[in-house]
Amino acid sequence: MLGFTACICEGYTLKTDLLVPVFCYCLLPLWLATALLDWHCHRKAAIELTSGVKESLLHLLGVAEMGIGVGVVLFCRINAAALLLLVLAYLVHSVTTYIDVRYTFGRRIISPFEQSLHGLLDTIPAVIVVSAAFAHADAALALFGFDAGSDPFRLIYQAPRLPMLTVVLVLASGFVLGVLPMLEEAWRGVRARGPKRKLENS
Repeated sequence: MLGFTACICEGYTLKTDLLVPVFCYCLLPLWLATALLDWHCHRKAAIELTSGVKESLLHLLGVAEMGIGVGVVLFCRINAAALLLLVLAYLVHSVTTYIDVRYTFGRRIISPFEQSLHGLLDTIPAVIVVSAAFAHADAALALFGFDAGSDPFRLIYQAPRLPMLTVVLVLASGFVLGVLPMLEEAWRGVRARGPKRKLENS
């Protein structure tokens, strides 16, 4: 999501004047904080002893799906193909979230606070994707066959318009705040599985 925000904020005026500060100072910090709070809820609920590593693997899958979107926005021109891939990544992520909740239901208690976090984690990426379509209206129109241009459905590499240091910070922040907590959670699940199996076999 840091990649989403940084790229959409770069170089836009007119329609996005109001959106830029919302992206940079509201949506991005809120998404990162929500993700960390969600991980904290998982840790507090000791999911390694309830729903176990399978739920953690679903969380990792969800992070990977959102990472696709970050990569597209950082390193691709936002045309119809890129926008379509962003939409598909979000939809697949939503399906993964549903499977996650369906699997978890009955195996552990999901508190009202954690449920509200899940709502934010789903809503914020949707807002950003819709806003990206708004900022790139030509790409959105091309998805429906209007004003298609020369390459509406072909991914095209574009060097990041941000300074390299910013790109590194974007990727590093996503890894530290998004990937590492989920890896730690999965590792706890793997460690807890060993003693549990020994107890079942005894």
